[in-house]
Amino acid sequence: MRTVGTFVLCGLGFAAPLAGQTIRGTLAEPDGVPVQGALVVLLAPEDDSTRAGVLTDRAGRFLLRAEPGRWRVRADRIGHRSAYSEPLELSAGDDVVLELVAPVEAVPLDALAVTAAPRSCRARPEGPATARLWDDARKALENAFWAREQELVGFEAVLYQRRLDPESLRVRTEETERRAAIGRRPFSTPLPEELAARGFVQQTDSGTYYFAPDEQVLLSDVFLAGHCIQLRRSAADPGLVGLAFRPLRGHDVVDIEGVLWLDEATRELRFLEYAYTNLRLDIPTEDVGGRVQFQRLPTGAWIPRRWWIRMPVIEIVQTTRLGFDIERPTLAAIRERGGEVVAVRTRRDGRIEQLDRPRVQGIVYDSIRGRPVADAEVRLEGTDHATRTDDGGHFLLAAPEGDYRLTFRHPRLDTLGISAPTRPIGLRAGVLVQARLAIPTEETLLVQACAPVEGSVIAGSVRDGEDRPIIGAVVRLAWRPEDQPIREGEVRTDADGRFLFCEAPHGLPVYARAVHGDRTSETFPVLAAPGRPGRLALRVDTLRLGRIIGRATDAHTAQPLGGAVVRVHGTGLQTLTEDDGRFALRDVPPGRQVLELEHVAYGVRDDTLRVASGATLSVDVRATPGAIELDPLTVTAERQYRVPGLAGFYDRMERGNGVFVTAEQIELRQAGRVSEVLRAVPGLSISCGTPDALGTGCLIQFDRARVMNARGGARDCPVQWFLDGTATNQAVVESIRPQFIEGVEVYNGLSEVPPRFRRGPDTRCGVIAVWLKTGP
Repeated sequence: MRTVGTFVLCGLGFAAPLAGQTIRGTLAEPDGVPVQGALVVLLAPEDDSTRAGVLTDRAGRFLLRAEPGRWRVRADRIGHRSAYSEPLELSAGDDVVLELVAPVEAVPLDALAVTAAPRSCRARPEGPATARLWDDARKALENAFWAREQELVGFEAVLYQRRLDPESLRVRTEETERRAAIGRRPFSTPLPEELAARGFVQQTDSGTYYFAPDEQVLLSDVFLAGHCIQLRRSAADPGLVGLAFRPLRGHDVVDIEGVLWLDEATRELRFLEYAYTNLRLDIPTEDVGGRVQFQRLPTGAWIPRRWWIRMPVIEIVQTTRLGFDIERPTLAAIRERGGEVVAVRTRRDGRIEQLDRPRVQGIVYDSIRGRPVADAEVRLEGTDHATRTDDGGHFLLAAPEGDYRLTFRHPRLDTLGISAPTRPIGLRAGVLVQARLAIPTEETLLVQACAPVEGSVIAGSVRDGEDRPIIGAVVRLAWRPEDQPIREGEVRTDADGRFLFCEAPHGLPVYARAVHGDRTSETFPVLAAPGRPGRLALRVDTLRLGRIIGRATDAHTAQPLGGAVVRVHGTGLQTLTEDDGRFALRDVPPGRQVLELEHVAYGVRDDTLRVASGATLSVDVRATPGAIELDPLTVTAERQYRVPGLAGFYDRMERGNGVFVTAEQIELRQAGRVSEVLRAVPGLSISCGTPDALGTGCLIQFDRARVMNARGGARDCPVQWFLDGTATNQAVVESIRPQFIEGVEVYNGLSEVPPRFRRGPDTRCGVIAVWLKTGP
């Protein structure tokens, strides 16, 4: 079905004045000041209908042409009483001169009390207050009508056709056209008599046509006779007062109801909004209707500045219920046809004036590089409205009123391989919208790439010994939730050697390594949290896969354990022990690995091993019957694992100057807080009370840490804390779970503190430095 909203635009050209009898004159206030922009109309004495109209110029002058006969002249100003001439008798060739005096007094505004609408609805404006407000609306409508009929003002406008989302009314698609001379009216409407007889929505062989009321329709006797008009207040804008109209009962054709909104202070017409009645469509129709916004030009002429009609796009959806095919109409979209005047030209001086349009201004920013994006194309999605950013990333874009999505294009987006960011905006008359578009941060991009998966994100790359990306490398990850079995995950690298793992746990260390062929990387721990992706740079170079061989026996009888499961976490490697208890695991990645042995009669136990590159690690497992834990493993060959970036920590630990707590010791102590890890440190005093707001209820200091104050008294001397080499405080360190810590080094007094940690006077009271497994 074809639906058409009828709009036609008047042009910038002007018609030649008609020849005949003339009535010329001036309109001035009582003190002689000329009145510019007033509407002067020619009235037929038998019914006071208007036959011609002009606007006064800067000097208050006007010129009317008329046929011979009896006439009167009326001068209208909004908010003021009208001025009338005496009846005039015009003969052929007469040239009459008038001097009209405009009344200074304004029509009282305090009488515009709005009451509830009566139950009955009678034709035409009811009551004196409604009649006075209607008189001001009539003046603006007649002004616009005669300005167009006499071609006192020419228009240039942008016309558009849109498809809107039926729920949000956001613009999906739009086609625009700039026109300057295609007719005499901003939008075409049938005569009032035809609309009264056939309705504002008419069906023809070529489609369904929706019509908007123009000034001539609203001023016509047939419209006023068929509609009641009452006062209404605006809930959205207290400064507006409205003339609400609705059709009388018994009108079966499609009609309109709506409101003419006026500024209560100035009585100037602002806009018309309306809806269609009697549509009889089995779909929601609250958004079907139209709007016309009016504007007074500096010359005094009124024009329809913006307008639109919204029509339903109906699709038939077929469903089956109880074995029957059922067809029902659905609202698929809203079709909007409209336009806005962007330039006007007056007949008197021919000057073209550009009118303000709704605009959006802002900046496009690269959050990754930390600088604006120059020469980006900024556009409204689904439309041709676009502009480009300047060297500072700024843009300014004008478009018709509407709800859009703002987006941009730039080669940088293609380089990053991401879609253009968008944001909703609403453009309205007289409002300059501020908007910021940005290339998201890498963290945001990673989280978005994993949506809707709710896990934390681990991202990284795998490269070879010559720093070239490795395609198709397997990245294996393993972690152990509290009181649960170890879990594993696996991803492959892309064409750039990058990988993304979307199901990491929140706040638990994840051990990751990369394997490519018979080569592997070391295993590294990484932490991830919501909104804070973990990052890894894995290198597969000269490291070779190793082997673990061993024998499982009963610790008391030395009998072999057959049928036990032996697995290496995070690798997918597992095997069963032979009848003699022997087992072998090949292709084991070098570095720290977690070996688990499980037997129905001996329980489950995992332990940490260190496998050297290309080496064979031999272990002897002696299990106690019924025990959950295995006896310690006897390792005959191993290589020490060290977290990259902590070389200084390991060097100071080998020199032995200070007290050191390793990850293995922390694991054995099964500490729940950092303060519990430190309880075994000699000379360190830890006293705990009620936890404070930060969860730190412990005072940690050295026994002899007292300093003298200015009065000769002693006071406590606080410990200087460090986290991954950066000075911090106890509350931050206490918030870390001990299983994330690779090591702690403790120095009692200034004499023991290495130069690495000498930061101000607090170091004389001792230093506690904590290092995480992820490295600094």
